[in-house]
Amino acid sequence: MIGVFASCGSKNANQRHNDTHLIPLSQLEIGEDNEDNEQQEYEPGEDYGDTLAVVGNKVYMYKSLYDENEVDILSNVKITSYNDSVALDSCIVKLGTGDLTANAKTLKVAIGVDTVRYDITKLPKTLNPMLDLLPKGIKNYSASNNFSLNGSGMTTKFKFNAYLPDSIPEWLNGYIAAVLNADVDMIFNDFESKRSYIEEYKRVKSNPKVYKGLDIAAASPKEIGKYFAKRFERLYRQEYGKDDGWIPTYEYMLEMSPEWRSEDGKLITYRFYAYHYGGGVHGMMYEYYLTFDAATGRILGIEDLYDDTEFKKVMGRLEKKINQRYLADDGRETNYTADLGKEGEMDASERIRYDNYKGNVYPRPALVNGGVVFSYQPYEKGSFAEGILHYVMPY
Repeated sequence: MIGVFASCGSKNANQRHNDTHLIPLSQLEIGEDNEDNEQQEYEPGEDYGDTLAVVGNKVYMYKSLYDENEVDILSNVKITSYNDSVALDSCIVKLGTGDLTANAKTLKVAIGVDTVRYDITKLPKTLNPMLDLLPKGIKNYSASNNFSLNGSGMTTKFKFNAYLPDSIPEWLNGYIAAVLNADVDMIFNDFESKRSYIEEYKRVKSNPKVYKGLDIAAASPKEIGKYFAKRFERLYRQEYGKDDGWIPTYEYMLEMSPEWRSEDGKLITYRFYAYHYGGGVHGMMYEYYLTFDAATGRILGIEDLYDDTEFKKVMGRLEKKINQRYLADDGRETNYTADLGKEGEMDASERIRYDNYKGNVYPRPALVNGGVVFSYQPYEKGSFAEGILHYVMPY
């Protein structure tokens, strides 16, 4: 899916940047051209930000704009074009969980397997790539809860963010509740699940009133999010409310949006992005896709999409893609396999994003535009810095 090109928004080209001490960009030290010789990288200026693109006599710089009330992984980005130290135009990009890059005049925001593209020379005052990516008629259901204890000044944050249509099946409400419940339990149980995600989903589907004070069949996604936001705070206060010593900062976020639907409407795929932080150098994020039977909510797996012969062929091509990526990126020769270990070596039953097949564990495949996606989380096929890796195998 490709997003729309933005209309133009500008301000007076003669207006000077308020920070009069800025060094003109033309006087900043210029680094080497990148590999594709598409643009030159200016050394970041203290007040400019980082270089995004150079188009003609304009340099496009960007800065992250963090909101102390948001989960730390989320930020808006401000893009400003300069002619030397003269600020020309600016645009606030509501980046969310997206990843922003530029290639010549094209601004690209990657959201999972999709990319929204804009003309960087014609940006409006604000952009919301997620809304540009999704079809019309989608609503945003969100719930958040920020709080701190004992005057610690450390803010704990919970956020649920769902982009969904007006008509929401009961099973989808059940899946949302099951994942939020399992994740919150995991966070307050030393990151060990009390019950597998699949077991919890089945339990909720069989009894929509399984959680005290919540009728999943009658609730909206926002009400479900609020319910677990309160539960998150209650468990946190039980754990640390009487502690006069060090109090950790916890953060949790779940975001979801529709990705693909079959022409006959019988199958639907959703994207899920989860993040949690419980102390340490960095938090942990997961991004995955699940394809559901639109009528029953049954989650498809490997055996629904492939027979034995075809699966072996696809895994061979997938392994080649994985290893070619590292060879192309930095010349490393790797020998990664497509699987994630033997059944029983990892908690595949605890994670709904995995599937067991012939004794091995694989990422659970999902149908998306252009093929079947297999998603690997940080550390599964590389370091944390290499992030989440999605491989789309053509139909």
